[in-house]
Amino acid sequence: MSGFDPSEFLALAEVIVTDGGSNKAARRRTAISRSYYAAFLTAREGLRKIKHYKERKGKQHTHRDVWIALKRSDSTELKTIGSALFDLLALRADSDYELNKTIDSIDVSEAIDMAKNIVADLETADMSKCADPRTA
Repeated sequence: MSGFDPSEFLALAEVIVTDGGSNKAARRRTAISRSYYAAFLTAREGLRKIKHYKERKGKQHTHRDVWIALKRSDSTELKTIGSALFDLLALRADSDYELNKTIDSIDVSEAIDMAKNIVADLETADMSKCADPRTA
């Protein structure tokens, strides 16, 4: 892969929560967000490599298109990855937007583990079985 490797976000998430710095709440929330983006961007880049995947213009479509391409695929494995990515999004949304919600170390561990599993599963998944989000 040329350019930025999204797995660096996952490595950063692990460093953020283990380096013992101050402001634990912000570190935890940031780690969850970076974990999500590591998984999401890995999926998006995998989709961009297949011929029938045509990304719609506008960032508002990008996240939705990735989930649809995975969750409506012909592959049980890709559907599972899509569901896991959507679950990880819910953790990210809580950590980014729900300021009164306590984000603890268990939430962070769950997000990092989910992202690692998604990234690992995407490495061996047959992305050609993804649905075209414009028609799915």
